[in-house]
Amino acid sequence: MAIKETTFIELGGKKLPIKMGINTTALYLELKGVDMPQYYKDILQLIQVGNMIVLRDILYCSIKDGCRVEKQEFTEDNIWVGDMMDEMDAGQLKKFLLEVYQSLPKSDDKTDEEGDEKKKAQ
Repeated sequence: MAIKETTFIELGGKKLPIKMGINTTALYLELKGVDMPQYYKDILQLIQVGNMIVLRDILYCSIKDGCRVEKQEFTEDNIWVGDMMDEMDAGQLKKFLLEVYQSLPKSDDKTDEEGDEKKKAQ
């Protein structure tokens, strides 16, 4: 498995790494005090109705995890991220939303026994 190159966005005059993965999800669960089913409901709500609280908090968690991976200091909070989003251009937002989309399980991913049997038969 190839290691994915880090994506960077501009926010608040800073070039910040973003990462969507297990640790980003865990940070979100801790921040919001929710479980995985609620996380997926939040993601759906973000996609369907553009919930800005979810968008801000997922962006915050992805920056926090990206900075951890890239060993870049990040001491801001989710409120700062929300303030800086007011100045965020559409290109930066699109880059982030693409990261969110690419991190989601795909509908053709087979994790059940039926999918495993189909793979074996091919």
